[in-house]
Amino acid sequence: MPCNLLIRGENFDVDLFVEQTGIPPYEITRKGEQTGASRLQKKTMHLSTLHYIVSEANFDDHKTQIANALTFFRTHGEQLAKYATSANIDYTYLDFGMDDHIGYNIICKTFEFPAELLQYLAAIKCDLLVGIYRSNE
Repeated sequence: MPCNLLIRGENFDVDLFVEQTGIPPYEITRKGEQTGASRLQKKTMHLSTLHYIVSEANFDDHKTQIANALTFFRTHGEQLAKYATSANIDYTYLDFGMDDHIGYNIICKTFEFPAELLQYLAAIKCDLLVGIYRSNE
Protein backbone atom coordinates (compact mmCIF):
# COMPACT_ATOMS: atom_id res chain seq x y z
CA MET A 1 0.00 0.00 0.00
CA PRO A 2 2.06 2.91 -1.26
CA CYS A 3 0.40 5.82 0.58
CA ASN A 4 -0.97 5.56 4.09
CA LEU A 5 -2.04 7.93 6.83
CA LEU A 6 -1.25 6.72 10.33
CA ILE A 7 -2.51 8.45 13.46
CA ARG A 8 -1.10 7.18 16.76
CA GLY A 9 -1.21 7.97 20.44
CA GLU A 10 -0.60 6.38 23.80
CA ASN A 11 -3.91 7.71 25.15
CA PHE A 12 -5.63 8.11 21.77
CA ASP A 13 -9.28 7.01 21.79
CA VAL A 14 -9.43 5.61 18.26
CA ASP A 15 -13.09 4.65 18.49
CA LEU A 16 -14.16 8.14 19.57
CA PHE A 17 -12.05 9.69 16.80
CA VAL A 18 -13.67 7.49 14.14
CA GLU A 19 -17.11 8.28 15.56
CA GLN A 20 -16.44 12.03 15.59
CA THR A 21 -14.85 12.25 12.14
CA GLY A 22 -17.00 9.66 10.39
CA ILE A 23 -13.94 8.49 8.45
CA PRO A 24 -13.74 4.68 8.44
CA PRO A 25 -10.15 3.45 8.77
CA TYR A 26 -8.56 0.52 6.98
CA GLU A 27 -7.30 -0.85 10.30
CA ILE A 28 -7.50 -0.05 14.01
CA THR A 29 -5.09 -1.25 16.68
CA ARG A 30 -5.64 -0.41 20.32
CA LYS A 31 -3.12 0.05 23.07
CA GLY A 32 -2.79 -3.17 25.06
CA GLU A 33 -3.95 -5.46 22.23
CA GLN A 34 -1.88 -8.45 21.24
CA THR A 35 -0.74 -8.73 17.62
CA GLY A 36 1.02 -11.51 15.74
CA ALA A 37 -0.09 -14.82 14.34
CA SER A 38 1.88 -17.09 16.67
CA ARG A 39 3.00 -17.09 20.27
CA LEU A 40 6.54 -16.15 19.20
CA GLN A 41 5.35 -13.25 17.06
CA LYS A 42 2.92 -11.79 19.59
CA LYS A 43 3.61 -8.34 20.94
CA THR A 44 1.57 -5.92 22.99
CA MET A 45 0.69 -2.65 21.28
CA HIS A 46 1.98 0.38 23.20
CA LEU A 47 0.05 2.88 21.09
CA SER A 48 -3.43 3.00 19.60
CA THR A 49 -3.33 3.50 15.83
CA LEU A 50 -5.68 4.38 13.00
CA HIS A 51 -4.49 3.33 9.57
CA TYR A 52 -6.05 4.92 6.48
CA ILE A 53 -5.22 3.89 2.93
CA VAL A 54 -4.83 7.14 1.03
CA SER A 55 -3.67 5.69 -2.30
CA GLU A 56 -3.28 2.22 -3.74
CA ALA A 57 -1.41 3.46 -6.80
CA ASN A 58 1.78 1.58 -7.67
CA PHE A 59 5.10 2.53 -6.11
CA ASP A 60 6.23 3.97 -9.46
CA ASP A 61 3.09 6.08 -9.98
CA HIS A 62 3.96 9.09 -7.83
CA LYS A 63 1.63 11.50 -9.60
CA THR A 64 -1.39 9.29 -8.94
CA GLN A 65 -0.37 8.77 -5.31
CA ILE A 66 -0.20 12.52 -4.81
CA ALA A 67 -3.47 13.12 -6.69
CA ASN A 68 -5.17 10.48 -4.53
CA ALA A 69 -3.75 12.08 -1.38
CA LEU A 70 -5.15 15.45 -2.44
CA THR A 71 -8.54 13.85 -3.07
CA PHE A 72 -8.43 12.17 0.36
CA PHE A 73 -7.60 15.42 2.16
CA ARG A 74 -10.05 17.51 0.14
CA THR A 75 -12.71 15.02 1.23
CA HIS A 76 -11.63 14.45 4.85
CA GLY A 77 -9.21 17.27 5.70
CA GLU A 78 -11.73 19.48 7.47
CA GLN A 79 -12.94 16.66 9.73
CA LEU A 80 -9.38 15.53 10.46
CA ALA A 81 -8.32 19.08 11.34
CA LYS A 82 -11.34 19.57 13.57
CA TYR A 83 -10.45 16.64 15.85
CA ALA A 84 -6.76 15.90 15.26
CA THR A 85 -5.44 18.62 17.56
CA SER A 86 -7.54 17.62 20.57
CA ALA A 87 -7.57 13.84 20.57
CA ASN A 88 -4.43 12.79 22.50
CA ILE A 89 -2.58 12.12 19.27
CA ASP A 90 1.18 11.72 19.64
CA TYR A 91 2.20 10.95 16.03
CA THR A 92 0.57 11.54 12.66
CA TYR A 93 2.30 10.86 9.40
CA LEU A 94 1.51 10.43 5.74
CA ASP A 95 3.71 7.66 4.41
CA PHE A 96 4.44 7.55 0.67
CA GLY A 97 6.09 4.39 -0.65
CA MET A 98 8.01 5.10 -3.83
CA ASP A 99 10.45 3.14 -5.93
CA ASP A 100 13.94 4.32 -6.72
CA HIS A 101 14.21 3.51 -10.48
CA ILE A 102 17.59 5.19 -10.44
CA GLY A 103 19.70 3.92 -13.31
CA TYR A 104 23.42 4.31 -13.88
CA ASN A 105 22.96 7.52 -15.83
CA ILE A 106 20.70 9.21 -13.23
CA ILE A 107 22.41 11.10 -10.44
CA CYS A 108 19.39 12.34 -8.51
CA LYS A 109 15.68 11.75 -8.21
CA THR A 110 13.31 14.22 -6.62
CA PHE A 111 9.68 14.07 -5.55
CA GLU A 112 7.55 17.20 -5.62
CA PHE A 113 4.67 17.67 -3.19
CA PRO A 114 2.19 20.47 -3.90
CA ALA A 115 1.71 23.24 -1.37
CA GLU A 116 -1.99 22.36 -1.05
CA LEU A 117 -1.12 18.90 0.27
CA LEU A 118 1.47 20.32 2.66
CA GLN A 119 -1.13 22.79 3.97
CA TYR A 120 -3.51 19.92 4.76
CA LEU A 121 -0.71 18.08 6.57
CA ALA A 122 0.25 21.17 8.56
CA ALA A 123 -3.37 21.66 9.65
CA ILE A 124 -3.35 18.26 11.37
CA LYS A 125 0.32 18.43 12.49
CA CYS A 126 1.14 15.56 10.16
CA ASP A 127 4.67 14.63 9.14
CA LEU A 128 5.48 13.61 5.58
CA LEU A 129 7.41 10.36 5.23
CA VAL A 130 8.78 9.08 1.94
CA GLY A 131 10.07 5.52 1.85
CA ILE A 132 12.22 4.78 -1.20
CA TYR A 133 12.19 1.12 -2.18
CA ARG A 134 14.73 -0.47 -4.46
CA SER A 135 13.33 -1.39 -7.82
CA ASN A 136 13.93 -4.89 -9.19
CA GLU A 137 14.75 -3.48 -12.60
